[in-house]
Amino acid sequence: MQRTIPLFLSVFAAVMSSGCFFTALLDDVTTPNVNINPEAWVPRVDGDDFTPINTSAQVATRELKVGDPVMVKMAFHLRQQAPIEDVVDEEGNITLPMIGEFHVLGMTTGDAERAIRKVYIENKIYNDLTVNVINKAAQEAAAEAYSITGAVHKRGRFPLKEGMTLREAVVAAGDVTDFAGDKIRITRNGMTKDFSYRKIKRGTAIDPPILNGDIIEVTD
Repeated sequence: MQRTIPLFLSVFAAVMSSGCFFTALLDDVTTPNVNINPEAWVPRVDGDDFTPINTSAQVATRELKVGDPVMVKMAFHLRQQAPIEDVVDEEGNITLPMIGEFHVLGMTTGDAERAIRKVYIENKIYNDLTVNVINKAAQEAAAEAYSITGAVHKRGRFPLKEGMTLREAVVAAGDVTDFAGDKIRITRNGMTKDFSYRKIKRGTAIDPPILNGDIIEVTD
């Protein structure tokens, strides 16, 4: 028994010094598992994140323009008033009850909310008021979607479903044509990454998640 322990320690020390033990552990950590949840995988390009577009920020900072459809919701003492729907006219105005034409051109929705609340209180129509302005044009423009081009049956812009992956996005576009190549390229925020469609279909490569604003190109 006494001879066995030194022998074991000698073998263990040799393995440790060779680095095999740590290499095996490192391989287990760094080797990608194709069975992981694709929604949890975020592809990287040259060390940078493929980050999603912040659509809520786009809506909040977009200025009202001529022709924009607008909805104004107001509540006085927690009593919700009927919503007002209008379109920004050529003079940059919408029409408000008991106020008439009100200039909103160039304002963000937050600016318009504060201005509308102020004009009602200054004119002593209400002593307090909650205002919510919705720019429908901005909401529609920022609706989550992806674009696909190249060797697919239907090209164009498609609505993005929650948890959608690359393969699902391609299938939603009628799938690849008979002349399609294996490589599919995703462009996100100016960065690109290529994927093998055959490997994805075989389950030997990760099926990456598609994010809002992605551009997919199916090569031929």
